[in-house]
Parts: sequence; structure tokens; C-alpha cells
Amino acid sequence: MLTVYEESWPHVAMLSHWEVFAPDERTIRAATYFGSRTSNNLLRDEKVTLVFVNETMSYYVKGDATLTRERMSSDGSNSLFTITVAQVYEDVLEGAAIKTGITFSKSSGAERHEDLFLELVAG
Repeated sequence: MLTVYEESWPHVAMLSHWEVFAPDERTIRAATYFGSRTSNNLLRDEKVTLVFVNETMSYYVKGDATLTRERMSSDGSNSLFTITVAQVYEDVLEGAAIKTGITFSKSSGAERHEDLFLELVAG
């Protein structure tokens, strides 16, 4: 997830598959840490770019974020934002295929993230 600092510098935040959910093609729900630079940037500017990459594709999704819930009930350290998709770009270069994506492994303590994801799904 990319947002912009007040000083106009890009800010990057890595979100896992537990923290992002798209209920439809024009809406994305995202969990970010309450009070983080990312959350503060979204509150101030509302503009966001999400980057989705795996071994078969690479997309940039631009949108407008609104705060849906300041503190999520499943994990009060996270805020819930709803992103309205404005633009989607595919990034592909013939002859330069992506071979692997970013992967996460489930470890102890993942149950908390599963509850967070279920709250994203429920909205």
C-alpha cells in the first residue's frame, strides 16, 4: 500500500493477505495500524495505491480511502478503511515474467489475523 507523507514523499506499507479483502470489483477493505503513518496519511489525503503481485500478475489499484472503523473489534490496534477503486493498471513486460510472488507462512498467533480478516469480510 502506498500513501503520501505531508512532505509529498511516498510511504510504503506492506500488508498481508490477512489485511486486505475485496467484496466486489470496485471496493477494497484494508486494515492498517491505528495511528500509524499509513493511517494518518489516509485520513489526511484519502489517496492510496495498492500493489498486487504474484507469480502470474502485477496490478496497481488506485483509489480513495475512507475511515470505516477507527478501531476494529477483532483487533483494536487496527483501523478499517474502505477504498473505492478509481483506476486499475496491469504491469506487464513481455519477456520479463514474474517468477514468484511475496509469500507469507502461517505461524503461531495467526488466529488473531484470521479474526481480523473475518471482520474485513463482514465489513
